[in-house]
Amino acid sequence: MKKISLYVSYHNQCDLIKTNYFQPIQVGTAYSKPLYPSELNDAIGDNISLKNKSFCELTAQYWAWKNDLTSEYIGFCHYRRHFIFNPDNTTENNIYGVTPYDQMDQNYLKDVGYSDQDLEKFLDNIDVVAPEKWDVRNHYAKNNLDQYKNGPNLYIEDYYTCLDILRAKYPEYEESITSYNVSTDGYYTNMFIMKRDIFVHYSAWLFDILFELEKKLNLDNRDIQEYRVFGYISEWLLGIYLTQLRRDKKLNIVECRRTFVNNANTGNYQLTSQQPLAITNTTSTSQLDKIKKNYKKIVPIVTAFNENYAITGAALIQSIIENSDPTCFYDIYIIEGALSDTTKFNFHFMFRRLENFSLNIINVDHFFANKNLNLHAHFSKETYYRILIPTILPQYDKVVYLDADMVVNKDIQHLFDTDIGNNSIAAVKDYVMAGFIKFKIMCRDVCGGLTTEEYLKQYLGMKNPHNYAQAGVLIFNTKKFRKTGVDQDILQDMCKASYWFLDQDLLNKHLEGDIYYLDTQWNVLHGNGNVDSFYKKLPLPIMEDYFKARKDPWIIHFAGEQKPWFNPTADFASIFFYYLRNTPWKNNRTPTSYVPSNTEHRVEHKVEQIYINPNFTVREILKPFVNRFLPLGTKRRQLMYKLYIMARKKL
Repeated sequence: MKKISLYVSYHNQCDLIKTNYFQPIQVGTAYSKPLYPSELNDAIGDNISLKNKSFCELTAQYWAWKNDLTSEYIGFCHYRRHFIFNPDNTTENNIYGVTPYDQMDQNYLKDVGYSDQDLEKFLDNIDVVAPEKWDVRNHYAKNNLDQYKNGPNLYIEDYYTCLDILRAKYPEYEESITSYNVSTDGYYTNMFIMKRDIFVHYSAWLFDILFELEKKLNLDNRDIQEYRVFGYISEWLLGIYLTQLRRDKKLNIVECRRTFVNNANTGNYQLTSQQPLAITNTTSTSQLDKIKKNYKKIVPIVTAFNENYAITGAALIQSIIENSDPTCFYDIYIIEGALSDTTKFNFHFMFRRLENFSLNIINVDHFFANKNLNLHAHFSKETYYRILIPTILPQYDKVVYLDADMVVNKDIQHLFDTDIGNNSIAAVKDYVMAGFIKFKIMCRDVCGGLTTEEYLKQYLGMKNPHNYAQAGVLIFNTKKFRKTGVDQDILQDMCKASYWFLDQDLLNKHLEGDIYYLDTQWNVLHGNGNVDSFYKKLPLPIMEDYFKARKDPWIIHFAGEQKPWFNPTADFASIFFYYLRNTPWKNNRTPTSYVPSNTEHRVEHKVEQIYINPNFTVREILKPFVNRFLPLGTKRRQLMYKLYIMARKKL
C-alpha cells in the first residue's frame, strides 16, 4: 500500500469526501475560520495562508511542501474539479477540456473512480500525472502566450516579468519557455500528482520564482480578481515545468482527464469523520421543516444585482415586505457578485425585526470568473445569475425570480401560487418584442443585423417569435430543471455566441413550448418615456392588454434607461420612492447605480445629470439623438439603419 496524498482544495461549504488518499484541505483559512475544525487547513504549521488572496490554491501546495514529509505521492485537485481515474469513463469533454457533471453522487464517484483503489491502480509505474492538455484555440487564443494576453483579469506585463525572473534563475528552461508559449495546448487548473522528489523540486522551483515576482509587482490598485495574479500565473509555470520535465525520457508522465461539478454544495456528500457546519447563506431543509410548522406556506424569492443596483434592490425588497401576509414565510435570496460589506449590512438591517422573513445573500461571482459572457450595452453579468437558481436552491421545487429594477404592489405569494403545470418556467409575453417585430427593428450587428423576426426565427430557432417571453419576472420549476438539465445547457451555450438580450434570449431559445404565460399585470414595464411613441403603436390586442395592466400593475418593471432614481419624473417613479422611504437608501437621490466608478466620469448640467461611459461606442453615444429624430417604427429609421449596415459592410 502506497502513501498517497491527493489534496482536495476548498474554500467554502461544499460536498467533500475524505478517504485515506483523498485529503480535503481548506485554503485561505487565515481570513476565516475552519469549516471542518478537525480537518486540514492551510493556516497550521509552516504556511502562507495569508497570501491566499493572491496565491489562491497554491497556499495548500506550500503547506504540503513544508508539512507533508512522508507521502510517496503528492498531488492536488479541487472541490469541484477531480481527475478521472476510471479507464472505462467515455463521457465527452466540453469545449473547456473538462467533463461536466451536475453533482456528486454515487454514480459520479463510480464514474470518475473516486476511490483509493482506483487511484492506487492508476498510479502504478507513473512518475507524474498531469492534467490533460487543453487546446486554447477553443477559447479563441492563438497559443498559450496569447491565452494569457486575452485573460480578462490578467496583465501580460506580469507574465513577461515572471519569465525574466525564470530565465535569470533557471536559464536551462529557455527552450521550454519558448516551446510552451507558442504551443496551442496547455496544462491548466493547477492539478497534478507527482512522486515526492519531483514534487519537492517543483515546489522549490515554483515558489522561488513567485516570491521574487511578488517583490516586483504592485497590487495596490487591483481588484479582487486581478489580485489573484500568482495563482493565475502558476498555471503557465506548471506548463513550462512539465514541458521541461518531459525532456527526461526516463520519466513516465501521463495526462489525465478532469471533471467539473456544477453543483458542488448539495449537502449529500460530506466528510466521513464528521458533519459539516450548517450551510451558510441558504435556508437549510431542517430549518424549512421547522418554519412549515408555524406558517401556512413558504415563499422563496430570488433577485440578483450588484452594487450599482442596491438602491432599486432595496425598493424591491421593501415592496415585498409591505405587501406581505404575516401568516406566510418569505425566504428571500440576493444573488450577487460584488456587494460591499456596508450594503450587505444595510440589507440585513432591513430584516432585523421581521419574524416571517429571512434574507440570504449568496455570492456566485467565482462561477463566472473565467467565462466570456459576451456582455454589451447596459447588461451586466448579474443578468446570468438567475440561471443558477435550480442549482443553488436544491431545497425548493418552485422559486419566484424578480429583476432588481422592480417594485411589487401585490402579495407575491399569489404569483408563487400560480399553477404552471409541468412547464419549466412561467413568464409574461414580451410585448416590447412584439413591437420590435411589428416595426422590423434590427438586432445587434454581431448577431447579423437581422430584423427582430428573422433574429428570433433564424438566430434563436424559435418557431413562433410571438411567444417570446420577458424574463424579468419568472416562476422557476426548479425540480424539472434539475431533472432535464436544461439550465446546464444554457450555461454552456451562453459563452458560445453573442445574443441580443443575453440570457433572456437563451431562456426563450431553450424553453420555447415549455413556458406558462402569466397575466401582464405581473410584469408591467413603466414605458421608459416611450408610452405615446411606442406602446400606443403596438398591435391592438397587445396595446389594449398593456394599458389595462398599467391601471393596476401588480409588478412595475423600470426597464430601460429612464430609471426613477435617475429621472424622478419617469412614469411610476413616485411609487418607487414610496417604497424606498423605509429603507436605508431613502435619502439617496443620486443613486449608487449612477455614481461614477473608475470607468465612468460625470457631466453636470443645470437640470439633470448625464453619466457618460468613455468606453461607449459612437453608436451608443448617438442613440438618444437617433431615438429623438428617427423614432422607433418609422420608415425613415428603417431606411437609415439599412444604409448604416451597407456602409459598415463596405468598410
